[in-house]
Amino acid sequence: MQQVEFNSLDDLIPGEEILKYKWYFPSREEGEKVFVKAGYYDLNQIVGLLRKFRNDPVTIHYIADMLEI
Repeated sequence: MQQVEFNSLDDLIPGEEILKYKWYFPSREEGEKVFVKAGYYDLNQIVGLLRKFRNDPVTIHYIADMLEI
């Protein structure tokens, strides 16, 4: 199997510009222990959140839920 070289995520999905997408993370419910502020996040900001909260499984699960289609 030959490996394909790519320069960006856009090369993985032809015709799509995934780096320009933004995902909305709603405000959390009262008492929920997730420290992600409500708002729109682009892909690089989401990566930053994953790195920041890498040791917090509740927040990682919340981020995964927000990314689910």
